[in-house]
Amino acid sequence: MGVTARTRAPLVADGCNCSYQSAPWWLMGVTAPFRIMKFHVAKKKFKETLRPYDVKDVIEQYSAGHLDMLCRIKSLQSR
Repeated sequence: MGVTARTRAPLVADGCNCSYQSAPWWLMGVTAPFRIMKFHVAKKKFKETLRPYDVKDVIEQYSAGHLDMLCRIKSLQSR
C-alpha cells in the first residue's frame, strides 16, 4: 500500500526532453552503432566541404549567376 506506481515517459515522443543518460542500458547498446554511423557520415560530409574548389567551375557558376542577375534587372527596369 505504501508503494507508489512510477510512470515512465515514452522513449520516443514529440517534445520529449529526455536525455541519453536517462535511457535504459539496453537501449544505449542498441543505438550505439547508429550513433557511430551517424558520426562517420557527418565526418565524411565535413571532409568534402574542406576539399579545394575547382576554380574554373567557380568562375562558370559566378558568370551564370551574374548573367541571371542582369536579366532580372533588365526585366524589372522594363516594367
